[in-house]
Amino acid sequence: MLWALVALKPAKVIAEIAAGVNGIAAGGEFSGTFTLQRFVSDEGRLLALGMLTDIPGNDVTSTPIPEMIRVPVTTVSRSCQTLRIDLAPIDLDVQGRTVHINDFAVQVSDAGSGPLGQSLCSVANAPDDARTLVPLLNELLEFVGCLMRGAGGCGRQST
Repeated sequence: MLWALVALKPAKVIAEIAAGVNGIAAGGEFSGTFTLQRFVSDEGRLLALGMLTDIPGNDVTSTPIPEMIRVPVTTVSRSCQTLRIDLAPIDLDVQGRTVHINDFAVQVSDAGSGPLGQSLCSVANAPDDARTLVPLLNELLEFVGCLMRGAGGCGRQST
């Protein structure tokens, strides 16, 4: 399993957490990037939505293809200091080609008791239900995105 410590980068979107992924496409192994944009609940299942980039094209001269994907969350390990989200391996059809992505994880940590720690505690203390977790995870994702952009006034909303 590929485990990716969260790679955070500033962006113009509300939030962006990027994780390295690997898999098989176009007949060979590749390394790409999954950029987590939000969480949703689908019939009680927790899904991570994001952009998959750096998927190889049909030949070496083609431009890598970005693809919006939904990845099932397999495990959410949570405490007031750390949130780890394990994502399932998936097979995709990208422009008529099969792409396999191995399982991977994203992690957010904060040992402090500031706003990020408070958001982590909100997630840690929430019931283990996708509909309850989705808004808390999205709030945390938005907060991390604000911090990474260096925006002033990043504050946790009341939940």
